[in-house]
Amino acid sequence: MVRMSSRGFAALALISCFSFLGGCRNLSAPAASPGAFKPLTEKENVISNLMMSYDRADIASYGELLHPDYTFYLQARDVASGQDEFWGRDQDLRVTRNMFLAAKGQYAADPAKNLDKLTLELGSGSWSPVDSVDGSSCADCWMTTRDYRLSLMFADHESGIVSNDLAQIIVVPVDEGGRKLYKIWRLTDVHGAGKAR
Repeated sequence: MVRMSSRGFAALALISCFSFLGGCRNLSAPAASPGAFKPLTEKENVISNLMMSYDRADIASYGELLHPDYTFYLQARDVASGQDEFWGRDQDLRVTRNMFLAAKGQYAADPAKNLDKLTLELGSGSWSPVDSVDGSSCADCWMTTRDYRLSLMFADHESGIVSNDLAQIIVVPVDEGGRKLYKIWRLTDVHGAGKAR
């Protein structure tokens, strides 16, 4: 029997910490393209590349999406259950790297947690301008809130997880080699707050 439970975006990434949260939503986003990663010169390419990095368990491409000051905020109910309120870039990369290793069948710390399937889907959504980040004015900064679905199936083919909720993503421009690229400055796992149905 497949055990399907729901959990916050970040807590699922821990793989070893599961609880039952949330409910299902329909997503209206195409699956990640089998083609090449897109240049981060467009905001929407950040979303496409985020899904594709999960689809391919590609930690290098995932890391390219994150601003040096990136912060991931966990759901309030996860924090209430004793988890950290937020993760910095290094901690997020460490946790995601372990999840991606599990997706490749290489999670040596606990082979029982290796995955047969790992997918991230983000629904379609619009972008709103953000005037400031951390109290400083921010030109060309943007925010989007989207339904997400994170699916994991363990290698035993008998247990898995599907998490559904909302992700709020703020991207900011950075100059890399004379090109303006968008990077994720903040990602917040939002449990139903401000949800449009």
